[in-house]
Amino acid sequence: MSAFDFFFPEQAQASHLRSLVAQKQTEYYHQQRDRNDTHEELRYAQKSIKKLARELAETQLVVKAMAELIEAAGVCEPTELLAKINEIDLRDGLEDGQVTPNNERPKPKFETKRNWKNS
Repeated sequence: MSAFDFFFPEQAQASHLRSLVAQKQTEYYHQQRDRNDTHEELRYAQKSIKKLARELAETQLVVKAMAELIEAAGVCEPTELLAKINEIDLRDGLEDGQVTPNNERPKPKFETKRNWKNS
């Protein structure tokens, strides 16, 4: 407590209240800014999801057309195509119906080349 606060308690209280109001206004401003940022991120994510869904639908259309053309041309039967799909799926070490990204693939088991027991 300063001497000013001691001799002029009402002015000190008013000053303290003004500083509290200023602090609350700053907090409110930051909350509003954060809320607006969150809304912008949400809008961007929604647009990205819609774009990816559209691209996926186009890709499905292309793949179906190619599969039908391959079958119609007699290049291979649907069972051969499914076998190739399964073969490609297993190349990444996971049978999960997709090409798994490198960072999600299982790590190969470490095997030593040297036999440490006979050394």
